[in-house]
Amino acid sequence: MPPAARAGRSFDYRRFSISCRRAADEVGRDRHPAVAKELPYGTVTVTAIKGGLEIPAEQGSDSIVIANAAVIVSLEGDKPA
Repeated sequence: MPPAARAGRSFDYRRFSISCRRAADEVGRDRHPAVAKELPYGTVTVTAIKGGLEIPAEQGSDSIVIANAAVIVSLEGDKPA
């Protein structure tokens, strides 16, 4: 349950616009549905770009890959005070 609902306030979470930009080495792997599922409110857009950080292993051919993500949330009709 969203925090506003727990506090007894009414809020329409469908008004959220959520944009997620994910940077990883394997852009072709479609993880958009899994990422979008973790952002359960509003309209979600997920974009994959080439990036991230690859750390090669000292021995062998394995490496560690760290993906980065930025999530921008805006509220329809929201105006700064």
